[in-house]
Amino acid sequence: MKIDTKILPQVARNELTDDYFKALDHSSFNCRENICDIQNIIFIYNANDETLKQWETFMGLPERKDYTLRDRQDRVVYTLTNKSIFTKQFLKQQAKIFTNGEIDIQENFPNYHFKIIFISIVGQPPNLENFKNMVNVSKPAHLTYELVFRYNTHGELAQHKLTHEQLKRYTHQQIYDTRVFEDRRS
Repeated sequence: MKIDTKILPQVARNELTDDYFKALDHSSFNCRENICDIQNIIFIYNANDETLKQWETFMGLPERKDYTLRDRQDRVVYTLTNKSIFTKQFLKQQAKIFTNGEIDIQENFPNYHFKIIFISIVGQPPNLENFKNMVNVSKPAHLTYELVFRYNTHGELAQHKLTHEQLKRYTHQQIYDTRVFEDRRS
C-alpha cells in the first residue's frame, strides 16, 4: 500500500520527510511480504512444496512423491486434527468421507486384527490410498487390518438373472468391478 503524499496535510517538505514516507512505504511492503510468507507456513492449504515438506518432517510423515500437493495437504491436516478415538463408528464415518462408501468392520480381538469390508462399492473405491493412510495414522499400533473388496461373481450375475444381452454393453473388467445390478447393499 503506497502512501499518497498528496493527501497528507501540508508539512514542511524536505528530503527528510520524503525519506520518512519512502521508509514507511518500504516497511509496509515488507510487512505485507512477511504476512504472505507466514500465511504460507501457518495455513497448510496455502503451503507450497517447500513448506509442506517442513510440515511432513515435523509430523514424521514419509515423503510421497506420487501424491498431489492437495493430497499431501489433506494428509497433514488430517494428522493434525486426528483426536478421535479409533472406533467402528469413527472408521465408518471416515470411509464415507474418503471413499464415499459404506463399510462393515469385523473384529478379531484375540489376534488384534480387524477387517474393513467395503459393502456399497464394487471394486476398489476411489481415494483408497488416502483412506489407508488415515487408517494407518489413526489405528493403535498393535492392531493389524486387511481390506476386503466386493466384486461381481458369476453366481451373483446369474442370481439377478442378467442375460448376455444385458451384459454385452460392459467389458469383462467392468462386469467384475462395476455395479451392474442393484441389491440391498447398494
